[in-house]
Amino acid sequence: MEEAYNQSFQNENYQKIPFEIKNYEACTFENCDFQGIDLSGARFIDSIFIECNLSNTTLHKTSLQNAQFKKCKMLGLTFDDCDPFNFSIFTSHSNLSHASFYKMNLTKCLFDNSLLHEADFTETNLKKVKLTFCDFDRAIFERTNLEEADLRNAINYTFDPENNRIYKAKCSLPDVIRLLDKYKLTIEVNNE
Repeated sequence: MEEAYNQSFQNENYQKIPFEIKNYEACTFENCDFQGIDLSGARFIDSIFIECNLSNTTLHKTSLQNAQFKKCKMLGLTFDDCDPFNFSIFTSHSNLSHASFYKMNLTKCLFDNSLLHEADFTETNLKKVKLTFCDFDRAIFERTNLEEADLRNAINYTFDPENNRIYKAKCSLPDVIRLLDKYKLTIEVNNE
């Protein structure tokens, strides 16, 4: 497979020009449009995506190792189709709504200031993962390992504490109260 090392790609629209499937190591993609493109088999190692649109791309056997996404649009991605070997992504100020992480090991990942609306984390390993300042509106957590995960300042998350592993997870008010929703409790704040 061909390789690209330490190269920069800017303002490319891969809907109009073909995207070459190859190994991209230490490459930077800035303001590139990958929307709907088939990235199957491509390898991105130590690469950075800045203000790119990767929505609805096909990721079958795509390798993402230490890949960073900053201010990217990544709607509807099925990350569980990626090559699991050394999978690690870091997102900042990105939109990953409707993404699927089904049964994935995300212990080498970091999500910061990102939208994860309706993302699927069913049976996902998020142990010790930082999920700070993220918005999890209607995200699915079922049989998910959230032990020691950092959800401080995250919002709109809700999951069943009895159906997920949450030992030593870090949460913050007021959103942690949503974990009690299923019990229909009346919670009053004592302002003495």
